[in-house]
Amino acid sequence: MTRPLARKRRTIPTFTEKRWLVSGRPYCIPFLEGGTWARRLWKEFGPEIIARHIAKHPGTRPANWWKYDAPERRDSAAETQLQFLRRLNLLIEEEQEWVTHVRPRLRRPAAKVKSKRFFDLTSPAEPAPAGWQFVLIDDRVELVRAGTR
Repeated sequence: MTRPLARKRRTIPTFTEKRWLVSGRPYCIPFLEGGTWARRLWKEFGPEIIARHIAKHPGTRPANWWKYDAPERRDSAAETQLQFLRRLNLLIEEEQEWVTHVRPRLRRPAAKVKSKRFFDLTSPAEPAPAGWQFVLIDDRVELVRAGTR
């Protein structure tokens, strides 16, 4: 009977592992079993993924960075990724130059409109906030960003 070959330390992740490292979504059961394999993968390949992500999307971090490396949880409703990274001084030097050219996220409409997404047709007509429009969808008037529907 032949003896099994000793497993060498891999320097290249498999296709499924690459997919998980880049997207953060588990595509197979081992990632769900305790998470030790996932943590090991992120520890080994995370810096490369972060560098690649920053080059393509300055001012943001990949999903697994938020899961494994973020110093604290971020309230996504209160601040953007860029605001969070600036607040904690986590931007690298090159990234600080790049983010000056990044278009800021569009602000949500005023609190009155934000809390009431669907509008009654019998209520007095209110003008839509700048950059937004009222659209009739499935017998309801809905507030959407201009040009998205």
